[in-house]
Amino acid sequence: DVDLILDGLCSDQSYEELRGNMKVLEGESFARAYATMQTVLTEMTRDGSVAIPQVVLHDDAAGIAGTADILLIQPDGAIRVIDLKTSKRSITDKGYTTIKYEIKDSILAQSGLITDKDGKARLSTKGQHAMQVNMYRRMLENMGYKVAQTPASTFHVKVNITGKGKDQVFQGDLVYEGEVTHEVSEQLMYIDELI
Repeated sequence: DVDLILDGLCSDQSYEELRGNMKVLEGESFARAYATMQTVLTEMTRDGSVAIPQVVLHDDAAGIAGTADILLIQPDGAIRVIDLKTSKRSITDKGYTTIKYEIKDSILAQSGLITDKDGKARLSTKGQHAMQVNMYRRMLENMGYKVAQTPASTFHVKVNITGKGKDQVFQGDLVYEGEVTHEVSEQLMYIDELI
């Protein structure tokens, strides 16, 4: 629902239109999420950039494609990649940058470029985010677009969810935690091999 709200705000959908499309958020929870996403969009576009939601990117030669949550077209025409991350885990948790999680169903895992002692591909959550947005950045470059010299970013919303797996329950509140920038150099050696 949070992604839908941001997409709708970028597309000038009304509050009422968006509220009618929600699957989980309702009442006060929707109102808070809507206000939060308005703040996020304002932050993204404060320099006069225009936000375009859900842009499909591809690299035919590498056989890779993905959908960027937001492409910001900056006043000079350069493109900046933004991805919205909604999680029950905070970016302030130590594990965001230090704990490496196994990645199974990705082009990086299949490539065999990054494996640990047991032969499994692992990256921290921040590393996975950097890989994603910087791959999108590279795809844009390869497609001939002018890409911003500023880093790609992830914008983070922490949601209060209890339970695990199919038993997860949204508790009605969320917090915008801010922006994490991902320098072009992050995960560059892997991206160079893949794209």
